Order: sequence, then C-alpha cells, then structure tokens
Amino acid sequence: MSNLIIELTPRNAHVYNVKGHSLFQLWRYEEALEAYDRVIELHPQSSVMYYNKWLVLEKLWKQKLSKLYRYVSNLLEWKEKLLEISYRKEKWIIKQFIASKDYEWLRKYLIDLGKKES
Repeated sequence: MSNLIIELTPRNAHVYNVKGHSLFQLWRYEEALEAYDRVIELHPQSSVMYYNKWLVLEKLWKQKLSKLYRYVSNLLEWKEKLLEISYRKEKWIIKQFIASKDYEWLRKYLIDLGKKES
C-alpha cells in the first residue's frame, strides 16, 4: 500500500516516515534504513528522522554483533573438537609405535611434532 502512495506522492516525507516505522516494527531494518534515508534527503532539518535512523543503525549493529558472536563461538567449538581429534590421533600413533618397539622412529616423530607446534 505504501509503495502505491509513494508512487503517487514521491516527495511526501511523511509517507516514507510511516514506511520506515512500519518496516522497523517488522524487524526489516535494511529497508527501514532506506526509507529514513529518503526522509532525511527530503527534509534534512528533521532531527527526529536522524534519531530514527540511529535506532535502525543500532539494531543492525546488534544483529551483526550477534552473528559475529555466534560465528566466533562456533569457531572455538570446532577448534576444541579438532584439538581433541588431533590428541586422540597422536595418542594412537604413539601407542602403535610403542607396541612395535620402533623407538627411534617414535623419538624422531615426537621431535618433529614439537617443531610443528612451536
């Protein structure tokens, strides 16, 4: 509905304001930001519109921080899993070579392993 009104009155800042507010309430922040930018373009002296834009930017920032936090948490979780897998693999390799009594190879393997970790 608001798009039709915008087409009929493209320079009506109030319509863009209503659209921005509606989109904000629907959590469609990117679109709300575009609507508020249009209001500011039409009426740059409107301090209320700058405040509304700030509210939208704050919500977008919190969304991005939340996504970043989840991403980092997943990375840390995977790191722990990989370290555990790596530890089990190393433990298995060491057991195999102790059983085979190839101590010279095991000594070289542990030295190389130490070099890789440092």
